Amino acid sequence: MFQKLYPLLLLTVLVFSVFSAALTAWALHPIVQVEGQPSEPWVGLWTAEEPSASWIEWHEKSEAAKWGAPIPQGRMGILALHPINVTESATLSRSLKLEADNPVLKLGVAAADIEGADWVLSILVNGEYLVKDRVVSGSEGWVDLSYNLSKYAHKNVNILIAMSAGGSHDWLWEQVFIDYITVTPIDEDASTTTTTTTTPPQVSILLEEDFNDGEAQAFGGETGGWKVVNGMYTATLGVFRFSLAGEPYWKDYVVEADFIHARDGGLLVRAQDQDNAIALIVKPNNNSIYWHVRKNGNWGYVLESVALGHQPGENLHVKLVAEDGEFKAYVNGELKTTLKTGEFPTGKIGLYLYTPQDQYWDNVKVYIVKPPTPTLNFELSIQPVEAVVSQGETAVFKVDVTFLEGFMLPVTLTLKGLPVGATCSFTPQTLTHTGRSTLTVETVETTPTGTYNLTVEGKSGSITQTGKITLTVNPKQAVTTKPQGKKTETLVYVKDYGKPGGSVISIPVYVSRAEKIGNMDFKVAYDGSVLKATGYRPGSLTASSLLEARIADGMVSVAFTDPKGINGDGTLIYIDFEVVGKTGASCTITPTITVANEFKTHTPLAISTKPGNFTVKGLQGDANGDGRITAVDALMALKMAVEKIPVDFVCDMNGDGRVTSLDATIIREKALTM
Repeated sequence: MFQKLYPLLLLTVLVFSVFSAALTAWALHPIVQVEGQPSEPWVGLWTAEEPSASWIEWHEKSEAAKWGAPIPQGRMGILALHPINVTESATLSRSLKLEADNPVLKLGVAAADIEGADWVLSILVNGEYLVKDRVVSGSEGWVDLSYNLSKYAHKNVNILIAMSAGGSHDWLWEQVFIDYITVTPIDEDASTTTTTTTTPPQVSILLEEDFNDGEAQAFGGETGGWKVVNGMYTATLGVFRFSLAGEPYWKDYVVEADFIHARDGGLLVRAQDQDNAIALIVKPNNNSIYWHVRKNGNWGYVLESVALGHQPGENLHVKLVAEDGEFKAYVNGELKTTLKTGEFPTGKIGLYLYTPQDQYWDNVKVYIVKPPTPTLNFELSIQPVEAVVSQGETAVFKVDVTFLEGFMLPVTLTLKGLPVGATCSFTPQTLTHTGRSTLTVETVETTPTGTYNLTVEGKSGSITQTGKITLTVNPKQAVTTKPQGKKTETLVYVKDYGKPGGSVISIPVYVSRAEKIGNMDFKVAYDGSVLKATGYRPGSLTASSLLEARIADGMVSVAFTDPKGINGDGTLIYIDFEVVGKTGASCTITPTITVANEFKTHTPLAISTKPGNFTVKGLQGDANGDGRITAVDALMALKMAVEKIPVDFVCDMNGDGRVTSLDATIIREKALTM
C-alpha cells in the first residue's frame, strides 16, 4: 500500500514545496507584480496583501490560464488570480482621496470559461461593504460592473477587493480574471488609451440636499415616517412611502440621487402629489427597473421594464432626465430605460421607498441643464451650381438663405467674379429671414467666352458665408429659324414681384421704346407649381387693339394687331395669377416674341426681351417671418419706411410698391384682429 501511495505523496510534497516558494516570493512584493510586463497602467495602482493569492499572472493575449482554465474570449491584457484556499480570499487594495463629486468604481471581471466555474466578489470601502457576495459565473462571460462612491466623495478611502471561493461549488474552477479596475473620473478609462476632454455642462441648480445637517428641509408632504439617519434619508412606516420636494411648475429637469443599500424604491417626477406622477421604480430585489404612470393612487401598468443588473444591497447612483414627453433613467451612468408619455407636463420630484428596511436616499440634486449658446449664423445653398449660356444670354440661379436658430440679422447678397460686360441682380438682394433670392446673370454679345468661377457672398455684420457657382459663356449662335428683322431699341420685359402664398396678383408685360409695332405674337412662360394664370386684360398700349390670349399650364400665348401701330412706353397685357407655391418658392417669368411686324410696311422687327422673377413671400405683413402678425411687424415696417432696415415688400400692404407708415398702420390694425 505504501509503495502505491509513495508516488502520490512525493508529488504532493513537490507541489507544496513549489507552492510555498511561490508564496514566499510573493510576500516580498506587496505591489502587484505579474509575469511579463503589463502595458496597462491600472495594474500598478493596486496593492496585493501578503499573501494576496495562490498565484497571479498577466496575459497579453486571451489564452489558457494556469491549470488549464480558459479565459473568455474577446479581451486581451488580463490579470489572472486565484483564491488562496477555500476560506482565504485573493485581495487587491488601494488607498486614495476621492476628489470628484460623483466618483465611480468600475471593473471588468470574469470566471473561467468552463461549466460550473465561478467565484465570489466582495468590495469594502473603509471597512464598509460596498458589494457583498456577488457571484461571478463563467456562464456570464465578461461582466462590466460599476459602483457609485458618492457617499465617500472628497474623502480619503481604502478600497479592498476580495475574490473568494464559493458559488455553486466551494472549491472548483475558482480562477479570477480581471480586465480593468478604475476609479473614475480620477483614473483614465482603462479600456482606451485616448483621452477625451469634454466641457462640463452648465447647470442651474433647482434643489440640492445631502441631509448632512440632520434635516430634510427641502422635502415635505411625507407618507411613511421619513427621517434623517446618519446623513441619509429613509422611511420607517407603512408599505408605500413617499416624500416630495420642489415646485408644481417645474417642467424639464434632471434628478440625481444615491440609492443606498438599494432593494426596492424609486423616484417621482412631474408629481402633482404622491398619487399622480411619473414613477421610476428601481428594484434590485428582482433585478428590474421600470416605470409607472401613477394616477389617483393607482400604479397602472408596468412600462418599459428591463433588467437592472445590480444585486440587492448595492449602492446605486440614479439619474432621471425629464424632457418634454420623454423620460430617461440611468443607473451608475448607464442608460437603462426610456419612457415616452404626454402625461403630467409639469410637477415636483419625489422619493419613494417600499417596505424593506435599511435602505436610504442621499445626495439629492435637481437641476436644469443649460443648452449651449447657439452659434448665430446662417447658411447658403445655390441651385444650380453651374450654367452654360451663349453670349448675350441670361443665366438664373436660386440662392437659398437659411437662418439658423437664434439668428435674426439681415443678410445681403453680392456676386463676385463676373466677366467683362456681364451684370447681375438679386431678387431680393437682402433677406430678413429664411428664404430664397433669385440671382440673374446677364451677358452681352461682347462678353468674352470662357468658364468663370463666381462667388456668391452673403454678409451680415461680421459674418460672411459664400457659395461657388460656375458660368460658362459660349460664342453666340446664329439664329437660323427666324429672320433677323429690322433692328430696334424696343424691349418687352417683366418686372420682379413677390406675394404671399394663397394671394392673387396681376402681373403686367411691359414694352419700352415701342416704334410703329403693327402686330405681335408672343408667349409668357412661368412655373405652374408657383403661379396659376386665371385671366388677362389689355394693357395701356393695347386698349384699342384686337387682342387674344390663350392660357395653358405654365404658358400664356398672346397675339394682337393695332390699327394705328403702338409707340412709346406702357403695358401690352395684364395677366392675373393665383400664388400657389409655398413660401420661398420662386420662378422666372419669361416673355418670348415669335412674330413682330412694323405698321403698314409689315417689316419684321427684332425686339429684345427681359424676364422677371416671382418669389412666394411669407404671410403678408409678417416682417419677421414668425408666421404671425403682431405689433413687432408694424414696428419693423416703420423702420423700413425710414430706411433703418432693408425694405421687404411683404410689408407693402396697399400694393403701391413702397413700405410707408400707412403700411405699418394697416399691419398694426391687422394684428389687433388676430
